[in-house]
Amino acid sequence: DVTGDGVTDIALSECCGTAAGYSSLGRVAVFSADGFRGSIEDADALITGPWEGAYIGGELDPVGDQDGDGVADLLVSGTGGLAAAVVSGNRSGALDDVAIALIYGDVSAGYSDARNVGDLDGDGSDDVAILGAN
Repeated sequence: DVTGDGVTDIALSECCGTAAGYSSLGRVAVFSADGFRGSIEDADALITGPWEGAYIGGELDPVGDQDGDGVADLLVSGTGGLAAAVVSGNRSGALDDVAIALIYGDVSAGYSDARNVGDLDGDGSDDVAILGAN
C-alpha cells in the first residue's frame, strides 16, 4: 500500500515516457487497486524522471517503510547515471522532489536492475541490491 489508503496498490512504469516535452524521462504511476480507471495522468501518485534518458521505472519493487512515515515506499530503477531511487509512498512529482534516496552509478553502466533483498544486515529495514548491465 504505497498510497497509504489501506488498499493494495498497482505500480506501473512507462520507462520510455515523455513529459513536459522531454523524451525518455520515464514515469511511474501508482494506482489504488480499488477499481482504478483512466490514464496514467489519473494516478494516485505520478513520478517523472529527473532528466532525458533517465528511463526510470525499468524495475519496480516495494521496499517497506524506509523513511518511517507509516507508508510503504517504492524502489525504482533507472539508467543514464541514475542506478535507482527509493520513492516515499503517496507523493507525486519529479523524482528529485519525491525520492528519499537517489543512488547514482556510472553513466556507461547502462540499464540498472534494483531489487529489494530483505533485511540482510539485521537493522529492521529492507536492503537494496543494484546490478549494472555493463
